[in-house]
Amino acid sequence: MAKPAVVAAKPAAKKTPAKKAAPTKVFIDAIVEAVKEKHLDMTKKTVHDILSESVDAILDCLTSGVAVNINNLGTFNPIVRPARKGAKLPNGNIVDLPPKKSVRFAPSTKIYASA
Repeated sequence: MAKPAVVAAKPAAKKTPAKKAAPTKVFIDAIVEAVKEKHLDMTKKTVHDILSESVDAILDCLTSGVAVNINNLGTFNPIVRPARKGAKLPNGNIVDLPPKKSVRFAPSTKIYASA
């Protein structure tokens, strides 16, 4: 009786993990450059000062509890998360966590349309 032929197994091809695109961030300097390119009569310092003052005004509104709506961008809504109970993991003790202030962002429909 003849033995069946043994077929050598092919080595498994190495799968390289798919590389995800690194998230990009835009800092204020890049925004200053973009605005400066459109408004050649303004200096970088002037544009930076205007943007800084705008951000300060938005923060003032949010800290005072007023929602900020920026056309074609969205709405920033200040919220207060209620106090709650939490557990410390090492010993399991129940602790009271204080209320927390936060901001929710609701994007405009223009952002959804462009995505």
